[in-house]
Amino acid sequence: MRGSSWAPRERFDVACETLEDALQQPWREEIAEGAPRGSADPAAWLRNGMRAHRFRAGGRVIDLSRAVGEMDDATRRDGFHILHAWDPVAHRFREDSAPVLLLTHVRPVVGQNVRRELALQLDTYFLFVLSLLVMRVWDADDPDAAMDRVSALLELLQGPRGSGRWFVVGVPTLLSLAIAQYQPDERGYDELLARVRTLNAHHQLELARVNAANFGAHLRWGARWMYERDMARMQADNVVDYPWVMHSASVLAREYDRLVQAGADASGTTAIAEGLLQILSPDPGALLDDVAPAVLAALEEEHRECRETLFRHKARLIGEFVSLRPVVQKYSPLGFHFNFLHNVLTAVLSLTLSEPTPNLPLNALLMGGVRAARLADSPEVLVHQLTGWASHPSRLDTRRAPLMLHDVAWGAECCDSVIERLRD
Repeated sequence: MRGSSWAPRERFDVACETLEDALQQPWREEIAEGAPRGSADPAAWLRNGMRAHRFRAGGRVIDLSRAVGEMDDATRRDGFHILHAWDPVAHRFREDSAPVLLLTHVRPVVGQNVRRELALQLDTYFLFVLSLLVMRVWDADDPDAAMDRVSALLELLQGPRGSGRWFVVGVPTLLSLAIAQYQPDERGYDELLARVRTLNAHHQLELARVNAANFGAHLRWGARWMYERDMARMQADNVVDYPWVMHSASVLAREYDRLVQAGADASGTTAIAEGLLQILSPDPGALLDDVAPAVLAALEEEHRECRETLFRHKARLIGEFVSLRPVVQKYSPLGFHFNFLHNVLTAVLSLTLSEPTPNLPLNALLMGGVRAARLADSPEVLVHQLTGWASHPSRLDTRRAPLMLHDVAWGAECCDSVIERLRD
């Protein structure tokens, strides 16, 4: 029993205040160093804290149990399990949370790297809590201000107080990651998309860019490995995905049109063009054919407006798409395909705890042009490690398909299909 529930706004505010206190203080360092001296299994000590959402550090207690519990309950009522992954064999959600499972299945924390590994595990826990928090921004009076508030917390998480691991760039990526795992109850996706449409233009655009990369890679993987390039089958099996695809395409098309009308040159439109290519790449006909497919019948007007905008700029878009076509010599997000972004994060974290791994955010794998002073590592190295991890026989699915792969030829073929549809 958690006692009487907080009102939604109060619950969100309390969670933000508690997390801000936890992330900006040196508590994480103290927690990572706070395993009982001589403990034979410091990872077990940390797991217990994660399960209880309660940690002791420096003589103080960080208690997130009520805030996390109530946010988790509310989000499950909306149809989403954020902290717990689905077990496809047992057909139920796993009992332990994702960060606890990660800490359970990686090699034991031993040797000189104890503090670094515990710090990374703790940051992973807080990343999942922030993923849960971003699902609750609509509990606040101003969801856009709430998004910015979570953004500040994300900056604290990835700041100097923690492990130094760079997980994601921006709260929109956090939201896209939060919903990027299998949910047997699909009713929440339409309701969440309706809420997303209430955000301001800036947040919708940033989310559209991330979702274009996320859904594009997810459906390219499905088109090849699950549906044998049968688009009708893919549409019928991804009914909840296609409205999100439509939203991303519409937002990006409007922004592309705005930039062109404002006189932007190619350097000013490349990022948006890349997003459009990514969202079109798995199933070009769904968005470019004259008539909206059945999966988008309820969005026929949006489909028409988006299609008209894309064809209005057909010549320019074709030129940009040709320049973005994946080639072997240079990493392109169009060559990276996966079933769920959530599994990419799991792979990155598992690798980081077992071998030297480039410190790159997921965004560096999802889209080109990710620029930051600390972005020094190459995406090619990390993708090579990820695809090697995913190709292990124990991780192949029932079709013997890897959870992620880097296939430039398939990405180029998808790109060519988009260009051909536009030309026709």
